[in-house]
Amino acid sequence: MALSWAFLSKGIYLDPEMDLLGFYLPFSFFITIGGFVLAWLLAWVMDHVGLTRFVWHPPLFLFAMMIGCTAGLGLLLFPR
Repeated sequence: MALSWAFLSKGIYLDPEMDLLGFYLPFSFFITIGGFVLAWLLAWVMDHVGLTRFVWHPPLFLFAMMIGCTAGLGLLLFPR
């Protein structure tokens, strides 16, 4: 798996691409998959603890957690 970078002037990164089995996938694809997995694990833990009974609409809550986890991972892991 190789990581390639595209630069703008003054050293600003564009969306990096990763080579996965001959396919170039954007870095944000992996961030999105990681955000979904993290949100799913958090929802699973909340379900086993019993906190999901306070959630009005569980699928909507999972979607909102996925958006939040993806945004958080993107801010933490995306190269500056």
